[in-house]
Parts: sequence; structure tokens; C-alpha cells
Amino acid sequence: MSSLLRFKMVDAAINHTAVEVKVPEGRPSDYFGKKVFGRAAMRKYLDKRTYAALLDTMEKRTPLTREVADSIAAGMRQWALGRGCFFFTSVAVGGWGGGGLCGSRRLQKKKKKSR
Repeated sequence: MSSLLRFKMVDAAINHTAVEVKVPEGRPSDYFGKKVFGRAAMRKYLDKRTYAALLDTMEKRTPLTREVADSIAAGMRQWALGRGCFFFTSVAVGGWGGGGLCGSRRLQKKKKKSR
């Protein structure tokens, strides 16, 4: 990187103005967690067996089978698509047999522009 470019970058950083963030109205407890795949969303998007197995894992630390995990992922995908999401990233620390899993993928194909 040339020194001129460094100076330009420093100048841009110094002169950068922060983006104004509009704080939602109301109490934080009114909107906190609204866009989270929480228990209400789990009940809606998971079948009863999967929901029960997930709660058992969350509350009693019972092992989660790959089949249940796949069912949870499918439910989360449907929930995300219903909220207008196009990308999904998941991280599982200490995944099956090793150092964990991390993935990111497109939930649906982009629509082609018509000519």
C-alpha cells in the first residue's frame, strides 16, 4: 500500500460521520428479541417431536441427534424465508465429533431480471 493511499484512508476515517441510528420507540422489552427464532417461533415452525427434543436438549443437555438438528434447520429456514431473509449463517460450537461447524448459504436463488 502506498503512503499516499494510507494518508487518504486516514483522512477518510477522520472525516467520516457516524450513521444516525434511530432507536425504536417504546421500552426495549417491547421489541427485544422480536427477530429471534425463540420458543414461539419454534412452536410454530417445528413439529411436536422436534420441539420436545430441542427443549430437552436446551434444558437437560441431552444429546441432539443429526435428524433432529436437520429438522430444526429446516424449520429455521422456513421461519427465515418468511421474514424475507436470503442468507443464513449458523455456528455450532463443539459440533459432531470435533471442532465445531460453521456454515453460510443462500436460502433461495435470486430472481432473474426479465428483459
